Order: sequence, then C-alpha cells, then structure tokens
Amino acid sequence: MGLTRSPLRLRRSAVFVLWMLGSGCGGSSQAAVVTSPFTAEHAEVFEDGLDFVHDPDVLEGRWRDDWSSELQKRVGWADLIGVVHVRTLRTDTTPDREVTYRLIVSVERSILGSAPDEELSLVVRQGEGGFESVRTNERRILDQSFVAFIKWYQDEREEIVPHWHLAPATDPVVRRTEYLVRTRRSAEEDDERRVIVVED
Repeated sequence: MGLTRSPLRLRRSAVFVLWMLGSGCGGSSQAAVVTSPFTAEHAEVFEDGLDFVHDPDVLEGRWRDDWSSELQKRVGWADLIGVVHVRTLRTDTTPDREVTYRLIVSVERSILGSAPDEELSLVVRQGEGGFESVRTNERRILDQSFVAFIKWYQDEREEIVPHWHLAPATDPVVRRTEYLVRTRRSAEEDDERRVIVVED
C-alpha cells in the first residue's frame, strides 16, 4: 500500500526533480545540453562579447530600454547563467593573421542551470559580433568578475560549445538578473502545473 503512487503524484515528483536539476541545486555539474537551435535572434544577444554597464539605473531613454530588453532575452533564452571570474585571456593568431580570443573563466556560482565544469572556455574570433568588445577592452577583462549568459550550440565538429555574453558582476546587474531568473522559474512552474492539470 505505502509503495503505490498515483500517476499525478509521480508526474509532480518528476517535475520537481527536473526543476531541481535545472535550477542548479546541489552544486553538481551536468553535461551541456543544446535546448534549441541557435537562431539569428539568439546571436544578437549571445554575440560572444561583453558590455561594461555597471549600473543600469544611470542609463536613460533608448539606452536603458535596449539594455533591459537584451537582458530579458538573455535570461529567457540562456541555458546557463552564473558569476564567473576571468582567469586567463589568451590571444591566438593564425598564419593569415586572423585573431581569436579565448577567455578562461572559473565559475564562482550558478544563478540558473549548472556548469559542465568548474572552468569554461569562451571564444570569439575576428569578424564575429563581440570581437571588438574584447579587443578594445583587454585590460578591463582579466582578473575581473562578470555575469555570464550562455546558450549552448553544436558546432561544425558536432561539439557542444557556448555562445555567450558577459556583463559586470556588480550588485545592480546581479540583482536584476536574479529577479528575472526568479520570474522565469515562476513562469516555467506555472506552465508545468497547467500541463499536469490538462493531462489529468
């Protein structure tokens, strides 16, 4: 008798377990998973680059609207959000003199999702969207903390790698990010409850 569970209770348990895994509880790492195709719309906000807006409250008008809109999209689409520390900034140059930047970051804490490792390699190549934001700010990046917004995609070698955006890990940016993550989780839980109700 005590081992019998209703289908509804089992589905609720499964939803809870999935939510716990997705929220990064327990601190254990998980393999990176591509959750959706990477689109041109995604590329606008996961452009493999950085911004240096330390306090969005000082922005006005269109600048503030754009920052808020882009942050909402990043939080809504990200597979992983966390506070990271840039340990190494490496520059590679091909024989054709094309430059690639590689940021090696340590994951200090997770805000959404779970990192597959304690360190991540964030790459941007010459000609890609975020390249100039790294090239022109090399001295402002190393040994600094950022909020990393990451969406996984599968490259031409069929490896799962990140498209990313970094924002300064200041209190205003972290607070706004955490608020939007809570809003996203609440909406996802509501959707899961509606699915359960419809099924029963």
